[in-house]
Amino acid sequence: MPKVTVTNEKGLVQAAGSGLTVESTTKLAGAVTISAVGTNAQAWTATTSLIDTSAADIEMTLTQPANTVLVDVGFVLTTAIAGTSGTSNFKVGTSDDGAELVAATALMNSNTAAAIGSGVSLSGLKSQGAAALAVVADAAMYTSASRTIYLRLEDDAAITAGAGRAWITYMYLPA
Repeated sequence: MPKVTVTNEKGLVQAAGSGLTVESTTKLAGAVTISAVGTNAQAWTATTSLIDTSAADIEMTLTQPANTVLVDVGFVLTTAIAGTSGTSNFKVGTSDDGAELVAATALMNSNTAAAIGSGVSLSGLKSQGAAALAVVADAAMYTSASRTIYLRLEDDAAITAGAGRAWITYMYLPA
């Protein structure tokens, strides 16, 4: 399936990739208005393996579209983590290895396992250590131009099993 974008300026545009982005307000039959402004959309990374024989960083990226505000971000385990008594931290930034939006927060905290379906997010998903993500002070959650969001897991010990997916949720604002 191609990536589809709908805008007031260009109408329906297809490109390589997948997904749907609506950046327009359209009247249907003169009575019903469909608008992406004020609605939430999400972007997900592919499932990412966490396995490594020593301490390692795993970076994922997603694109936050122009004229949106970031309202949620997180990481969920699609396969349980098994490790060697280490800590796995998750952080979110606008630069490579940055934490401009969310400071490093433990997904697995000095333990040897974290269950499938567990994770961390701004919206309430809490980690194995009961930690939740928090926005850093003065974080620029709104962007007027499309930007890359860097999502990073930092493991300080070997991970012998585990996989997961990161996501962002954003809301379109009027231009």
